[in-house]
Amino acid sequence: MNTEEQNLFPLGKGCHIIGHHQETDIWAIDKAPGILTHPNFQSKSKKKRSLKTLFDAKFNFQEEAYEWTDGAGVLQKVFLVHRLDSPTSGIILVTTNKEISSLLKIAFTEQRVQKTYHAIVRANGLIRPRIWRDKLYEVKKQGKLRVKWGQSGSEAVTEVQLASNTSQKNEFRLLRLKPRTGRTHQLRVQCSKRGMPIVGDQTYGDFSINRRVEKSTKRSQLFLHATSISLSLDYKNRPLTVLFETSLPRSFGKLI
Repeated sequence: MNTEEQNLFPLGKGCHIIGHHQETDIWAIDKAPGILTHPNFQSKSKKKRSLKTLFDAKFNFQEEAYEWTDGAGVLQKVFLVHRLDSPTSGIILVTTNKEISSLLKIAFTEQRVQKTYHAIVRANGLIRPRIWRDKLYEVKKQGKLRVKWGQSGSEAVTEVQLASNTSQKNEFRLLRLKPRTGRTHQLRVQCSKRGMPIVGDQTYGDFSINRRVEKSTKRSQLFLHATSISLSLDYKNRPLTVLFETSLPRSFGKLI
């Protein structure tokens, strides 16, 4: 993306545009870790307004869109179509086209979207390609959302592979994760359940490893990154395929 395109939107700190599908006005943004996809409450409090979000702009909860006035005094809107957890970094899609926004939400609901994530986890034996299947359910603990596994709950399915650029001998492993379902905290919980928590996970992780990594890298983050997203749309009476990809953050290279 050139400088002019990067300046089109009031992006949050550390976030940048990585792609644009011109026909549909779908934009791919690389979200930094620790950035909220959108404010999770409506408040006029100065403290809560100062939270770091994907766009440095007002969020319209009814339309699920960020709004701001440009230099010419024209109201601009960017519509959200899906979300990433605040600690998770990587690709998130937005659009300036309200019709496309509706079509994209349908595509996500109908599971016509394929996403790939990469995660650095604690080593736990030999990792072979496989499918993880679990039952996950949400609970509230002291006002905070937690996800657990058990005999009941919604099915969570993820395709798992060891990434080609990591060794089985490393202390940490780089996994390629392709979720077939979209449950809350799905990848983080499934990794933790198998004794290979994602490094930097402050909820389901190994806190002693997290402290050691934070000390050695001088940064605190969840090492889970959305690296690609592809989807199919029926637009103007013809099928469209949209694909965006991004590279791993430099911080990943310090561990693998």
